[in-house]
Amino acid sequence: MTLRLPGLTQTISLDDMSNAVAVRHTNTDFSVNPPTTSGTAVTGFATDADSIAIYQSKEEVLQRGRLDTAMAEQEANTWLAEFGWPKARKRTSTSNNLRLDVTIKGYWHTTDFRTYNQTVNSGKQNADVQIKAVSDLVCPYVDSVDLESNTFQVNEYYDRPDEIRKARDIMEEIAGFGDTSENRWVVGVKENRTLYYREATKDLPTYWRRTTDPAHWVRDVERGHIVEPWLVRPDNVLRTADVNPLGGFGTENWREDPQLNYIESVEWTEPYGLVMTDSRGQRIEALMARNVAKGDELFRREFA
Repeated sequence: MTLRLPGLTQTISLDDMSNAVAVRHTNTDFSVNPPTTSGTAVTGFATDADSIAIYQSKEEVLQRGRLDTAMAEQEANTWLAEFGWPKARKRTSTSNNLRLDVTIKGYWHTTDFRTYNQTVNSGKQNADVQIKAVSDLVCPYVDSVDLESNTFQVNEYYDRPDEIRKARDIMEEIAGFGDTSENRWVVGVKENRTLYYREATKDLPTYWRRTTDPAHWVRDVERGHIVEPWLVRPDNVLRTADVNPLGGFGTENWREDPQLNYIESVEWTEPYGLVMTDSRGQRIEALMARNVAKGDELFRREFA
């Protein structure tokens, strides 16, 4: 949240908070000359119980070089004292604006709050089983799961000193493996704080729009009704009806048809600042512009 005042801007955000802090370092004995090292170590988490009671645990593992245990723990405690609670950051400005900007993120972003560590079991297991294991252990904001079975085998073992992995990073990696038939899979959090993991949609387009529509409304394919921007969902396909309007390529494959885009993520800003991003991280508006140009070229080539 950012408050813009004449001459001053103040921002406060959970992004800047860490109420559980550890330090990963090269464990070093400085009592000998030269100092000797004994591998990588991670301190225990220094925590702020009052902050955790309100916001849940939001972990930060600092990456440092050669330290002994006392030095590493001191840095963790100092960092915690500074960042254990959300604090307003202030900066001067030359603007005379008076405005409050509020940025709201979905519950999927809370899966980036905690690291996952599991050294009891080794070996591999089904991808969906590992997704559930991660969610159950370190995703307290997730209320339930909706997981499709995926027999692709992924590792169970995660050792914190060797690698620092947030839950979100692990689940996105597992989704990126797809399945044994090379189908794409997706993971996220939907309504009612339900974490889903499933094969990416292969359905016909759910939404459609026209680039020539001044309001850029997104409509429901089935009924043609306007879909409010906050109700547009990822893992769906959008058809841009006036790209190559004489028929597209005659396919429902969104990888091949210039009218179709797979919606990877959705952002919206009041009153109707809708941004849909495709699977390659490109904003769909920009992709649409390129597709329109491509469609025009096809039109000229075929009918000139």
